[in-house]
Amino acid sequence: MHVHPGPADPRHDVHRAWISLAGLVVSFPLADLLAGALLRAQGADAATASATQAWLAGAPALLVLIAPAIAALVFGVRAHRYDPRAAVAPIVAAVVLVAVLLLLNTGASVVG
Repeated sequence: MHVHPGPADPRHDVHRAWISLAGLVVSFPLADLLAGALLRAQGADAATASATQAWLAGAPALLVLIAPAIAALVFGVRAHRYDPRAAVAPIVAAVVLVAVLLLLNTGASVVG
């Protein structure tokens, strides 16, 4: 007989959300290294890359950059189902960080 466990403790998901946000410290330099490596693989550097080369290198790097915030958002939403008050801060932090990082990284390539 298979017994289904009860709802998970939302504190675990809140902790996972905050730990995921802390992963931005690691993802930021990794995204930079990935973008540089992808540009070099295309035979360009940041100063001489065409818009297409920049997007081909920047899109995967941007995904690496925002992955921890997306994970934090997922864990925060899971925790929110069981305890809405406990999960508000990591959800708001994740949404704001993703929005800011996307605006900064895509806005810089659009503006110049």
